[in-house]
Amino acid sequence: MSQAEASRGYSRDERDASGFHPILHIFQRAQLSVDALSHEGEQNPAEQSCGYTSSKVKQAQLRRQQAQIDLSVTQKTLAGNLAAYYAEAQVAQNQIASLRSSADLAQESLRLTVLRYQAGEATALEVVDAQNTLNLARNAYEDGLLRFRVALGNLQTLTGRL
Repeated sequence: MSQAEASRGYSRDERDASGFHPILHIFQRAQLSVDALSHEGEQNPAEQSCGYTSSKVKQAQLRRQQAQIDLSVTQKTLAGNLAAYYAEAQVAQNQIASLRSSADLAQESLRLTVLRYQAGEATALEVVDAQNTLNLARNAYEDGLLRFRVALGNLQTLTGRL
């Protein structure tokens, strides 16, 4: 054993298989860590550019994929709204005919009730009741027209024809 080894407290037996003292391995590992850190930011510009470019390409692909998903959701929502507004317009249109018929019948009932009242066969209460029925039928008809116009307006707005 040399004088230096004896002063540090190492003997030849404490050396590892590579022939170095254990303390040298610690220094070697520390130096490797420092070297790795110092060279970490010193990548080849081509490597940095390639990583940057591939990252930007990936981001663009993800944005495109998200835009396609958003478009698909919007198209499905639009198709659903179109079907719902169309169905509402059809129901309102069909209802108008029925409401118009009810108003016409109420008008005829009032006319006949007034004739009966003039002939003395109906009371004033029956006339008032016929008038109320006619007003209710007319209001329902007007509500039906409004419902149809709103449904039609929704369709026109949705299709861009307004």
